[in-house]
Order: sequence, then C-alpha cells, then structure tokens
Amino acid sequence: MRKYQFLFLVFFSLIIQKTFSQVADSTFKLYQEKYPEEKMYVHFDKTGSYLPGETVWFKSYLMSGVDLSDISKNIYVDFYDENGKILSHIQEPVVESSSKGQFEIPAGYTGKKLFVKGYTKWMLNFDSAFLFQKTIPIFQAKKNNTQAAVKQTFSLRFFPEGGEWINGLAGNIAFSCTNDAEEPVNVKGVIKQDNNIVASFASVHDGMGKLELMPASGKKYVAVWSDPAGLSHTTELPEVKAQGAALKINALPGAVNFTVSRSGANPELQRIYIVATIYQHLVFKARINLSSNATTSSVIPTKDLPTGALTITLFNADWKPVSERVVFIDNRDYLFEPKIRIVQRDLSRRGKNKITFILPDSISTNMSVSITDANSGFDNSSNIVSSLLLSSQLKGKINNPAYYFTEDDSAYSYLDLVMLTHGWRRYNWDLMARHKLPPINYPAEQNYLLFAGKVLGVQPADIRQAQQINLFIQGKDSSRHMLFPMLRTDGSFADSSLVFYDTIKVYYQFNKNRQMDRRAEVEFNTGLYSSPKQWTANHSIDFLSDTSGNGFNKYRILQQERLNQLLKETTLEGVTVRSKVKSAVEKLDEKYTSGLFSGGDAYQFDFMNDPSAQSSMNALQYLQGRVAGLQINPSANPPTLSWRGSSTSIFVDEMNSDAERLLTISATDIAYIKVFRPPFFGATGGGGGGAIAVYTKKGGDQPSTPGSGLMYKSLGGYTVVKEFYSPDYSVMLPEYRATDIRSTLYWKPYVLTHGKNNTATIEFYNNDISKKLRLIVEGVDGEGHLTSVEKIIE
Repeated sequence: MRKYQFLFLVFFSLIIQKTFSQVADSTFKLYQEKYPEEKMYVHFDKTGSYLPGETVWFKSYLMSGVDLSDISKNIYVDFYDENGKILSHIQEPVVESSSKGQFEIPAGYTGKKLFVKGYTKWMLNFDSAFLFQKTIPIFQAKKNNTQAAVKQTFSLRFFPEGGEWINGLAGNIAFSCTNDAEEPVNVKGVIKQDNNIVASFASVHDGMGKLELMPASGKKYVAVWSDPAGLSHTTELPEVKAQGAALKINALPGAVNFTVSRSGANPELQRIYIVATIYQHLVFKARINLSSNATTSSVIPTKDLPTGALTITLFNADWKPVSERVVFIDNRDYLFEPKIRIVQRDLSRRGKNKITFILPDSISTNMSVSITDANSGFDNSSNIVSSLLLSSQLKGKINNPAYYFTEDDSAYSYLDLVMLTHGWRRYNWDLMARHKLPPINYPAEQNYLLFAGKVLGVQPADIRQAQQINLFIQGKDSSRHMLFPMLRTDGSFADSSLVFYDTIKVYYQFNKNRQMDRRAEVEFNTGLYSSPKQWTANHSIDFLSDTSGNGFNKYRILQQERLNQLLKETTLEGVTVRSKVKSAVEKLDEKYTSGLFSGGDAYQFDFMNDPSAQSSMNALQYLQGRVAGLQINPSANPPTLSWRGSSTSIFVDEMNSDAERLLTISATDIAYIKVFRPPFFGATGGGGGGAIAVYTKKGGDQPSTPGSGLMYKSLGGYTVVKEFYSPDYSVMLPEYRATDIRSTLYWKPYVLTHGKNNTATIEFYNNDISKKLRLIVEGVDGEGHLTSVEKIIE
C-alpha cells in the first residue's frame, strides 16, 4: 500500500480559521469507508483491428484509488455489437487484483465495430460513465473499411471555471468543440455582447482553449465562430449570475494556488468553506472569512499527494456547494519500469526469440505481455496509465489521453483544459448535507461464486421432513462433488466451498422425503451477475480511425482464402464424389453449418438416420475407430482427442467446447457431426489437430428423449479460460505445413515476479510473414505503481 499524508491542517491568519465542521469530517470518513472507488482497465493482445473469427485475448486490472483493489472477487467483461446486443457475458474470478479471458469473434460477424464494457458488480452502484469502455475495429474483407464522407455537425460548448459565470468577477471560461463522433475540432471566433466584440478565442489543443472575461449581469454573450469548412456559427454562452462565489485555480509543481472571490452582499457568502479531496480522501479543509475582503488567495500543498484528480469545492455558510473545480496533480510517482533484454532475436521465417524481463527484487509485479506484427495497426492513444489515472476519473471521451503522460512540454497545461471541459466523479453534496447515504443496489462481491438454491412448490412441512438436499455435481472436466446442505425453513440452501468453470450438471434428491424428488422445483444460482439484456453502443468511445493495418489484414485474408481453396481441391485418396441430387448429409450441411464450418474437407455423419448412432451413448463412443488418424481416449480424465500429434478442437453448434461436454450430450439429441482433417482454420491457433463439430437437433427435427434417473439442472459458472496457442517450431509436425499468418505471435496474461524471483523469460517463434514486431508490456506492482512499455523489435 502506498502511504500519503492525506490531511493538511492549515490556517491563514485572520482570513482562514482552523475550526471546521465535525459533521463534514465524519461524513467524508463514512463515504471513504462505505463507498470506496473501484476502477478497471483491460489490456488487449492487439490495439489495432481484428478479423471476424479471430480471438480477442485480454487481461483485466482492478484498482481502488492508488492501490490494488480488494473490494470485488469477480470481474465481468461484456462484448456487444453495434446495436447493443450482448455477444458474450464473460465472468471471471479476481486473482492478484486481475483476471484473464478471451472472446472469439463470430466468423460471420458483419459489423465494423465491436464494443467492450468491463466492470464489477460494485461499480454498477455508481455512474455508468466510469465503467471501462472500449471500441474494437473489425476489418471486413468484402466491405469498404473506410468511413464514408458525411456532412458533419459541430458542437461548441463553454465551461466557466468553477461551474458558474458570476457578475463582476473576472474568470476563466474554457471551451471545447467536437463533431458528431466527439472528435476534437479546432475553431476560432469572437465573443460579442450587444453586438460588440469583447474578446476573441481560438483552439490551442484538440479543439480546446480558454479565455478570461468579466461578465455583467443581465447581459447576453454569444460566440460567433467558424468551423474547419469556413462556415459561420453562433453559440450562446452560459447565463451570468447576479451574485455568487468564484474559484480560480493555478496548478504549479508541488502546489495549487487558488483565489476565491465573491460578488454581491449575500450574507451566505461572507463565510466560505473550501474542501479538497482526492481518491475520496479529504486532503485540505478551511474556512474563509470574506466579510471584509471580497477576494483572497492561498495555496494547497500537493507535493505529498498521489497523482490523480484533485477536486476543490467551495461551500457557502449553509454548506451548500457554490463552486467546484477539478485539477490534475502529477507527481510522477506512479511508474515502475521493467528492464527488457532481448536474449535471442530471429525475425526470419519461424525464427525463435527469447526475451527476459528484469524487475527490482524489492517489489512484486503482475504484468501482461503481447507481441504482434508491427504492421497490423496500432493505437497508442490509451494505455493502463492514462486509463486508471485519468480516463476513469472523468466523464466523456478524452481524445488521446496517453499524450498527457508524455514528456511534451505543453502536455500538462493542455491537460488542465481537459479538466476544465469534462465532468468528473462527484459527491452528492445534497445527501451529505442531510447526513444521508446513497442506496447500494449491488453489494460488493466479497466472495467468489456462491452455490445456492431454493426448493419451491412444496409445503413447509415437506421441507421440515426432508431436512436436507443431496446434491451430486458433475463438471465437464469429469470432476465430481457431493454436497449435503441443510434446508432452511424457507427451503433455501447455500454452500461457498465449490468454485467451477463452464456448465455443471446438478443432480438432486431429498434425503428423508423421496416423494419430493418429482414434486419439488429446485432453483440453483451462483450469485454471479447475470448478463444485461443489452448495452447502448457508444460509437465515439476509443474508436481507432488509423487504417495503417488494413493492408496487412487484406494479405492475411487472401492467404486464408488460398488455403481454403487448396483444401477444397484436395480430397481423401484423390476421390471426388459428384451428384446432381443432394445427399442427406449435404442437406444437413446446408441446414446446420455456416462460415468456415460449411463445406470443406470433412468426414460427415448423419446421426438421425444412422441406427448405430442412435444406439451409441455419446458422440465420442460413436466416433471411435470411424475416422482414420483420430485418436480418442474416453477413459482419460478428462477425455483426450488428438490427430497428428495435436489436440483436436471441439465445437458444439459452432461454439468452442471440450471433450467432457460431448460425454453429456445424448446421441438422441445429435443431428449431425462433421470431423475436419487438420488443419482446421476455424479453430484457435489454426486447428493443427483438426476439429469435431457436433450439431444438436433444431426445431422440426425428431425431439430429444428425456433421460431417466435423478432429477438434474444445468448451472453455469465462471467462463472457461483458454490457453493462447503458440506453436513450437523446434519440432516437425504435419500441421505446421500450413502458412503461419498469425498477427498476434505471443500473449501471456500473467507474468509475475517477486523477491528473488525477479526475472521472467518468454520464448516464442515468428510467423512466416512478419519482419518487424511490437512488444507491449503493461501491469501493476504490489504498491499500485503502473507500467506501460512499447518496444519495436526489428
């Protein structure tokens, strides 16, 4: 934990007095304890575009203020399309304040964008603007991937410093101009009052700028300005208030200068309270006497504060907020930098590479590493530093937030324009003044998934007689568990000892009242947050407009199409069967398959019209000995399948699955099976062991036959995490004959160092086409410091 001096006791002679509201102190402390801030960042294997059918690999990091978060035990990442439809709701346990996962983009996905939202259940209690959001561009082979030229509209907004424009008080007023996509637009113009020009303005950075004006009450101010096309526009400035208090801020190294001024004779403004908070910690408090002097200035020391957004709020004598300003404190205290040593560099075709990361032995680190083709497109506008320290604290889109953490001399002054023109995390001062706390609709998940349920449809006497429920749990990995929870009087039960991934079958019976087995309805749940019905797709969030990777993506698609054509032209033993009348399996193929699963070089099995299939227990038993070269060992735990020395990929209804799942599907529920010879490019890593695609019956097919025995329910747990496929070209395997066109050459979500084990080494092989690679390392250390390193290997 990083330690900071979070409270300055200050007083300024006769102007600022040391007394302060005890109520405010206790309320701030209560907020700090009851409503801790949690924020998330997601590191993806690529920052450029993806192709339909590719896998998005990611690592989530969870922080609370400047420290690693211990608030939540579960993380949720949702992928959704341009209409807001949820494509995947991924739920993972938090390990080392982080989690890992992946999402396979459907091969038939036709959208140009994919949207991502990351959060914990606790974060849903607060403004959704502070959830992690990302837009991933999708390159479509047969579509125009450039944005069509459309007539743009522009929005110019003005933001008085402190929130209000006060009569007779000279103050800064910032402005920001954006287009429909919330992209910055540089503008220039003049301010008019009664048709007289009183000031001029022009953007200085990303459509933003500021000017100083002294407004007069009752006067109307308008901006007359020109857009990039030279067209003229008129925008009204905010209304001028007759009286109030204004706050002016000047951030300096190690301190923030502030000036407080009042206008008018309102007695509530004779005494002003000023409060400064950062990461929900009270760091400055004072009372200002403005009865004799209408203006006063002083300093808030900041050299001992953590880097982040400092919120400064003015209150009147009745503790009602009258002005608020947020300023960014950058004490450069947030970084750790791993030393990167390239031990072995070979960028020839399938050359071996070795890289070592060296960290100080005084810290523990948790990092993620991605290595991609440097020509596959790159967006460096955001990273873990800019996301956790800046973007997660402000509302709205920030253009190129990573820029503000560079060594550019102007970056810090431009960052203050960002602070002036964006909303931020705010306290509900009205509730605080009334000593009320906002409701908590989503309690923090302090435990991993909870295996719980409730017995319904029976009388309380039946539950008392049964006393407990016997649960027999079978996982897809062949694991088996037995639980015997006692029933509460309302029929509920719970057990927190079971953690599982994917889907389990829960068989149940009642111990002392067996008649309840059929009469009772048992509902099971894990306590995990269910997938929302949909999200609203924000098309302006972090969208990559760079098209530098399009040429590389086109080349990869052409190579894939060439390989698919070769596969179609190659048939078993040189025999090609042609028929003018479609066979039963051809009709099944048309009905059930799509994308890379349709057609191709595969064994095909019609389960509905094969008596031997109907008499089999499951697909694995049926396939044994029917496909030359396919090795099946159903007795292993879990069952294993391989072909030409590589694991065989399994799909159920074209969704990634595993061998254990096939054991749970009755042969009577199967309509059609395709077995693809290696390599199968619809699988992760190129499908070096071929693939088995099982299709269950659709509506109109022969209905499934229900099983007998114990009653059971299926229950979903954490999302299954796959291992990134990284070929080992030091051995010769038949599936390696295919051209390697991977854009992500290496992905490792967990690179951990600690103490004497302060080095980590990775090894990977180049593909067949890359000549220049991009290495990205992101992560956190045990004290909440961050790292984001990009290195080109050539």
